[in-house]
Amino acid sequence: MGIDQIGKRSVPPPPSTDAAAGGRVETQRPFEMPAPGAPETSGAKPPAEALAPATSAIDRLRRGEIDRGGYVDLKVAEATRHLTALPAPQLEAIRQALRERISTDPTLADLVRAATAGAAEPPEEP
Repeated sequence: MGIDQIGKRSVPPPPSTDAAAGGRVETQRPFEMPAPGAPETSGAKPPAEALAPATSAIDRLRRGEIDRGGYVDLKVAEATRHLTALPAPQLEAIRQALRERISTDPTLADLVRAATAGAAEPPEEP
C-alpha cells in the first residue's frame, strides 16, 4: 500500500496573472549567506569598537583588569544587551535581579567560580 504524492514531484504553481498577460515576471534570488569573514557590502562603515579586537570578560579577569564582581557585571550586561529598548529603570531592575540570582543560587555561583577559577584576583588597593 503506497502513500500518494510521497517521492513524486509536486505540480508547479500556475503562472501569475501578470505573466499570463505578457507582463514581466520577477524571480527571487535564492537565499544566500555571505562567506564567513567576508566584508559586508552595505556601504556603512562599522563603528570603531567593532574594528578593535574584542576582549572577553574572562580575558579581562585573567589580566587583572576586573575582579569577580566586575566579571559578573559584564556577563549580566552581555546577557541583557538585547533589552536596551526597555526603560532604564526596568532594565536596571532586570540586571539587579540577575546579579542577585547569580550570587544566591548555589548552582550559578558554582558556575561563576568554575569559570573564574584560573583567573588571578587583582591586587587590592590600600
